[in-house]
Amino acid sequence: MPTLARLIETACELTESELDQPLSAGTTVIEFEVLVTELREPLALLRRVGRRVECLSLTVVDEAATVQEAVRVAMRRPRATRFEPLVCVDQFGAHVGVVRIERLMEALAGAERGVRRNDDGTTADAHRSRHAFDFSCRPPRHRPAR
Repeated sequence: MPTLARLIETACELTESELDQPLSAGTTVIEFEVLVTELREPLALLRRVGRRVECLSLTVVDEAATVQEAVRVAMRRPRATRFEPLVCVDQFGAHVGVVRIERLMEALAGAERGVRRNDDGTTADAHRSRHAFDFSCRPPRHRPAR
């Protein structure tokens, strides 16, 4: 079963001393920031929204965890924080990035559908689900009058 390593995206690392410093004008803003110790262990997950910094729920998972394990961990969190990203760490407990829950769900759905890779690296569905239809465009059924 695939691990989280392929789903990890970069998050900015900062220490407590850097937290109060404003971003320089040329800095590329990454959505998520992880407050870390000197050993790069995660202390908090932050999201900058304009000039405001939001503190999100910190849930740490190992980068070697499977997608299913990570989904189980995320779904055990309180409802209000369930869909916030997970912070991934390496075997030493050092921050390596974040995984969005949306990416976990897409990977889980792909694994259940039997997604396979083509020679060029693109994905191709091994089979299509017969239950994945969008009925929103169908006209309503008319019931015969009694």
